[in-house]
Amino acid sequence: MLRFLLLTGLRISEARNGYKDGDKWIVNKEISKNGKSHWVYLTETAKQQLPLPKTTATNIQAWLRRRLGFENNNRYTPHDLRRTCATKMADNDIEPFIVERVLNHKLEGVMAVYNRAEYERERINASLLIEKVILELVKCKG
Repeated sequence: MLRFLLLTGLRISEARNGYKDGDKWIVNKEISKNGKSHWVYLTETAKQQLPLPKTTATNIQAWLRRRLGFENNNRYTPHDLRRTCATKMADNDIEPFIVERVLNHKLEGVMAVYNRAEYERERINASLLIEKVILELVKCKG
């Protein structure tokens, strides 16, 4: 589950309650934080994490803290993986508005009013890039 969250930038609830449709993970508007349906491209590494375990956010958080030796640190959560995904995209020159689309954040100001583009190709490329970055990090830790 943690690898899937890191590779996709999804919230735990979106990962647990979404579903695979071809090369995309679909998040219906009923479970999306902003009330809009959403998709994330599934890289080969993300697909390898499926099916996801049926677990709760609390269980994931407890396991992660134990595994990393952070039992007494209440500030670290699996949601931090979402921030890491977004940061790594930005660090690798993915435009901020593409990162926002990948994360399904609401755009603000003029962008919210006039820009209705899905940026499918750019979102796919961002997912492929984050996969490459994460795999390189894992290989270095090897």
